Amino acid sequence: MVPYKEYDGKEIREMEWKTATSENVGPMSAIAYFFARDLQEKLNVPIGIVCCYKGGTAAEVWMDRKVLLSNPDHAPIVTYYDNYVKEMGLEKYVELYNVYTSKLQLYQDSIRVGYKNAIRPDEPMGEFHYKRPYGLYNTMLKRIIPYTSKGVIWYQGEANAPRSEQY
Repeated sequence: MVPYKEYDGKEIREMEWKTATSENVGPMSAIAYFFARDLQEKLNVPIGIVCCYKGGTAAEVWMDRKVLLSNPDHAPIVTYYDNYVKEMGLEKYVELYNVYTSKLQLYQDSIRVGYKNAIRPDEPMGEFHYKRPYGLYNTMLKRIIPYTSKGVIWYQGEANAPRSEQY
C-alpha cells in the first residue's frame, strides 16, 4: 500500500500498488509502461513504476513553492495565485466549488444518458484545483521524493507551451 491518499474532487481515497497486468494498465502511462517493460527485458531485473502524473498540467504545478518564488520568471505565478486566493477568500471559494460539483454532476448525468452537447463546467481555481501552482508538488510529487530510485523518466506535456520561455 502506498502511504498516501489522493483527493479526486469528491473523496479522499487510498492509493495502492498494482501489478502491471492487462486489467490494471489501462489508466497507466503507456510511455512509462513500455519503457519499464523494455528495461526489464534488457536488464532482467524487476522494474517498479511509480506513476505520478496528471494530464494537462504546466510545469509550475509540479514545482516547490520556494523554488518558484526564488526565480524571477516564476515568482509572479505564485504571487498572482496567492493574491487571487486571498482576495476571493476561503468561504467564497468553497461556495464556488460546491456550485461546480453540482454542475459537474449534472454534466456527468447528461453525458451518461447520451446528451452530446453538454458543456463541462470549469472548476474554480483554489486549494482543491489540481492546476494551482505547486499543487501537485505538494499532493503527489513530494510524497514520492523520499523513495529510493535508480532512475526516473519525465514526460512533460505541453500545457504551458505558450509560456515556454519561462522554462
